[in-house]
Amino acid sequence: AIKHACCFDEDLFEFMLERRADILSMEPALLEYMVARNCQIKAGVVEQDPQEKGVRAVLNYGHTVGHALERAAGEWELRHGEVVAAGIVAEARIAEWMGLGDAETTRRQTDLLTAYGLPTRVEGIDMQRAVEALRRDKKIVAGKLRVPLIPSIGSFEIVEDVPLEIVERALRSVVDEA
Repeated sequence: AIKHACCFDEDLFEFMLERRADILSMEPALLEYMVARNCQIKAGVVEQDPQEKGVRAVLNYGHTVGHALERAAGEWELRHGEVVAAGIVAEARIAEWMGLGDAETTRRQTDLLTAYGLPTRVEGIDMQRAVEALRRDKKIVAGKLRVPLIPSIGSFEIVEDVPLEIVERALRSVVDEA
């Protein structure tokens, strides 16, 4: 839900901030709205790109860095949602560092993740394994990565040529090394 709000729907993003306590208390009407809105968003993306050739890549927001973290953590140490949350922070920083987004957009995404108790940093990661996993990502072509980035809340851009050095820097920025 947070990923979808960041990428597609600023109103949903604000709603999740404003109604956090009610959502976390499992208010049925709010949960029904959240589920319906998220299904609507995802179905719209899949309908636009059923073969995963273009816009559907946005559904992987946070996943490029998240998968590298997941592969480098000890078995079952981190949940998928935790690594994707840290991945969203890392990928928000990539947008900022590449001049596509700004510090405020990064901060807002980080704040929403924190409000829902999701980690924005992780520990217990073997950085060498994380970097190796990142370098084996199937989205790498000629040393550059195709990554969905958020210029502002509720919008996205799929960037075709993100240098691996920036992605590695972002990966390191969300890891607390032992």
